[in-house]
Amino acid sequence: TNGVVVMLFYGQWMGDLASAAFALLGLLLFVEGFERLLDGRKMLPVLMLLGSGLSFAAGVTMRYSGVVFCLSPLFYMVWKLYPDEGGVRRLFSKKNVKTALVALVPWLVGLAIIGAMLAQYNAHYFGGPLNSGYQSTGTQFVVTEVDGNTSLESYEPDESFFERYFGYTGEDIANIPVVMLFLMCLVPLFFASLPSVVKWRRPLVIALLVWMIGLMIIYLSLGWVLNRVIGDIRYYVPLV
Repeated sequence: TNGVVVMLFYGQWMGDLASAAFALLGLLLFVEGFERLLDGRKMLPVLMLLGSGLSFAAGVTMRYSGVVFCLSPLFYMVWKLYPDEGGVRRLFSKKNVKTALVALVPWLVGLAIIGAMLAQYNAHYFGGPLNSGYQSTGTQFVVTEVDGNTSLESYEPDESFFERYFGYTGEDIANIPVVMLFLMCLVPLFFASLPSVVKWRRPLVIALLVWMIGLMIIYLSLGWVLNRVIGDIRYYVPLV
């Protein structure tokens, strides 16, 4: 119920829900395409894997933290191919390497199609393919209101938003236990399911665990998110 409320609310503005939806679609397409590839099919799995890459990349354009979700398919594939016996040596057998390449090539092509356009956009507007609006140090605007009069003022920031994006203060560190308690109340099934990973370690469980841990590492390292966990709970939409 908590998750439904969060998704309905944050589906109305910003790109959090849309980004998570594209990333989840990408993961499901990868899983289905890879399973069909292992069954000996070729044409349809390749198209599904291509669609997976396109979907992941579309999610990244809406929220750059979606890059961490792209790790999930890789962990899924490795865990799926990992042999019950023989360990790492059999994992890198010719058959497994060939299967991995057949899966990764269309997936990476899908990522590259949208990723190239995003890189070109960033290079044109923000000075580099890996830059973003967070790194803009150009003129910024702020809306102010004094005695009922609203005005738009401009200023030149001393540092980019990206330069002060990460980092903790004493207050942030003190907030971590409260944030974790809040998350446990928001998505209790996630934390309750963690012991199952140790028991089953199935590929999809591992992929989802990588998805969720990556998300939490990013946003538990942002001090301003920790200080505004209620107002910025939208960042945890992919966890929901």
